[in-house]
Amino acid sequence: MPQHILIDAAQRGEQFLSALPDRSIYPTAEALEGLSAFDVPLQEEPVDPAQVLEELDSIGSPATVASPGGRYFGFVIGGTLPAAQGAAVLARFGNDDRTAQVMKHIQAGGEAWASDTVWQGKRALRLSVSSWATTDDDMDRTLRAIFEAHDLVKATT
Repeated sequence: MPQHILIDAAQRGEQFLSALPDRSIYPTAEALEGLSAFDVPLQEEPVDPAQVLEELDSIGSPATVASPGGRYFGFVIGGTLPAAQGAAVLARFGNDDRTAQVMKHIQAGGEAWASDTVWQGKRALRLSVSSWATTDDDMDRTLRAIFEAHDLVKATT
């Protein structure tokens, strides 16, 4: 593989990682819709690797979940140490509907990511704080996002 392709890939990766603190955790609807650009017939002939890399980055990168950053508290990917298991958090906000609304606002805000789960037959919001990259500031931002989403839902119900 030509060296300029590897350098380009490394630079794009560095840009992606350095932008994580400032970008939304979950991709925008526009970015997800942009993935339709990949819905094309496969080519008969090889495509220039630089073009492939550019398309993957410009179309695919905006549509990814920012899981390498410190504010992604979604699914645990891989194993975990027993001590880290205690960092899993479940929360409910009165009833199933309110809990779903709070989670929807958290995810739409882009400051944090939480997943939906059922605990003892009731809908709950699940956070799993297990990233080595998570900082105190990340936790503060996440908690603010949860409280703001809760306050917004509470004010409208």
